[in-house]
Amino acid sequence: MKSFKLLINKQVPTLKRFNNFSISTRVNVKKCYSVHKSFTIEPLTKENVKEAILLTSMTFGKHEPIMGNKFQPTDIYHFASILAHRAVEEGLGHVAIDKSGCDHVKSVFDDSFSTIDFYPEGLQLFEDLHTQYFEFIANHPQHEKFGIHTPEKMFTPQNVGKILHFLVGVTADFYQGNGVMSELSKVHLQDCKERGFEQAFAECSSNYSTKALEKNGFSIQNRIVYADYEIKNEKLGTKKPFLHVPQPHQSMNLVWKYKL
Repeated sequence: MKSFKLLINKQVPTLKRFNNFSISTRVNVKKCYSVHKSFTIEPLTKENVKEAILLTSMTFGKHEPIMGNKFQPTDIYHFASILAHRAVEEGLGHVAIDKSGCDHVKSVFDDSFSTIDFYPEGLQLFEDLHTQYFEFIANHPQHEKFGIHTPEKMFTPQNVGKILHFLVGVTADFYQGNGVMSELSKVHLQDCKERGFEQAFAECSSNYSTKALEKNGFSIQNRIVYADYEIKNEKLGTKKPFLHVPQPHQSMNLVWKYKL
């Protein structure tokens, strides 16, 4: 078995101070959404979810910049399993499969990042990224495109199924740099648009994921530079937990596409 690529998404933001909403499920359609020279893009299903989980477990901790190789596949497995199975249930997933051997090239699915409870520094970074964004929106009401971009207006039952949260994307080493992320994101966004989603956002921890989503119409709305980010602790004092992040990854970027 060779697994190549995986991507995860969700409908609502996952900040601790906001409510998470369940997502309407849809029937998994066993058709090929897109065919390319070396791979096909299909829905994430019960038949291929195990391979998606293994791909995430084997590559996420290794290639996620902010994790810095701190976690083994066994540390990631439970988190990946929860996300993948919920994505199957909610119909919010896609996989790219290698045509030569029916192996996974890349997959996409959605769920709550708040399930990662083993990395508090990462969760704090995500929350600060969103807090800064909404503080900016509150102080700049003249921006028409931000009309509904306040927590009170966005995170309501009426908006469930309208805002898509891109969550995790991973690619096996030997399939990186082939544009699969961009192609899979394009197909997934079109599918979500047809299902009624109106806009999407993601927290991009790497330079590569930022560029892939920018190719699909996303733009950076807030960023936190890793070298400047500090966490204050009464007992341990002030520390900079992400100085280990390698180049070319310089910042955590909050990207939005305000109209799908």
